[in-house]
Amino acid sequence: MSVFDFDVASNTLAQCIDFCNSRTRRGENTRFFLHHRQDLARERQEAQQALQQAKQKDAQDALQDARVKLDHVQQERRQQEQEELQLSTRHQVLQGQTQQQATDRQALEEEKAVLATDRQALEEEKAAVARERQIVEEEKAARTFEELENVSERVDTVQAFIEVAGQTNDRLAAAQTEAASTTSLIDQRLTHVVDQQLESIVSKLGDVQGVAEGTNNRLALIEDVAEGTGLHDRLTSIKNEIDNGRRALDDIRIVVTTENELLKTRVDALRQRNLELTLQLESYCGIGATESGSFNHEWLALVNEVRRNLLSINVSKPQGCDLRTILYHIAKAVQNRTLHHRLAVFRVASQWNDWYCWEDVMNRGQDAVVVEGPYRLHQNGACFQVKRVEEGFSDLLVFRGPNLGL
Repeated sequence: MSVFDFDVASNTLAQCIDFCNSRTRRGENTRFFLHHRQDLARERQEAQQALQQAKQKDAQDALQDARVKLDHVQQERRQQEQEELQLSTRHQVLQGQTQQQATDRQALEEEKAVLATDRQALEEEKAAVARERQIVEEEKAARTFEELENVSERVDTVQAFIEVAGQTNDRLAAAQTEAASTTSLIDQRLTHVVDQQLESIVSKLGDVQGVAEGTNNRLALIEDVAEGTGLHDRLTSIKNEIDNGRRALDDIRIVVTTENELLKTRVDALRQRNLELTLQLESYCGIGATESGSFNHEWLALVNEVRRNLLSINVSKPQGCDLRTILYHIAKAVQNRTLHHRLAVFRVASQWNDWYCWEDVMNRGQDAVVVEGPYRLHQNGACFQVKRVEEGFSDLLVFRGPNLGL
């Protein structure tokens, strides 16, 4: 029962009481009034009890609602406190991240400054290495020309020695011929003397005087024979010594001839290389001198780059490639920026004493594959190959492969 229903009942009860009072005032039956009044009092008491119970129930419901609302408010407050705590924690984390970022930024700035210093030092070291390399190349070129002059002088000395050896050989041959003729004469003389001795002994056995004279003649002949025999032994010994000396000179002549041929080959190669480089550079410089402006500057830089690359070239002769073929490939690579960069990287990153395909180097640079043999074929012919070898403070490029017929 709601509060509204209790209010209606209270109003009805009040109306009944008023009706009874009016009946009493009108002089109606007192018993009926009392009985009815008791009923009304009982009903009023019940209504009050019901009203009290309803109020208590409403109060309990209100209290329950208030408790529910209070629990809801407390739950919302706890959620709000948790959110505030999360926001505070997040704010602290953000502050820590901000401080860490500031620290990292400062560390990066310091590292950047250190890297800038290292880069400057590296540039200075690179410039020093370039200067040292240029000095080494100039010294190498000077040593090459000096070696060429020394080789020329050595060749002249060897040629003079060969001429002297030839004259000595001629004299030894003449002495050998003379010794042979002398030996033949001695043999003939010994044979003739023995024949004469036998004839003397047979013809003069009966005559003492003849025997004495024959004996004297025999003694004289024996002395002559003895003298001739010693001369023969001496000439034989001299002949043996001459033969031994001749064989030694023949060995020396073979060694000297071989060394002379090698020196001549090297001298010819150096002269040819020097002449071709000189002609090529003079031709390039002559062409460059006719130009002007930035193109001339770029062209002269290209010529210097070609010259720098040519100073570090060594030709592997057994494979047959000539200097013109190598010059063609080098000049073609230097004229293209990409190919020039790949060649420069190859000269730094490739393995020592391993052959590489030149076409593969031009296409892939440091990623080129080592060639197992010299007979690799391409669609356009045999393989032109290159390898890097170390000599002193610089490296040399060694080439092998077919000529281009330039």
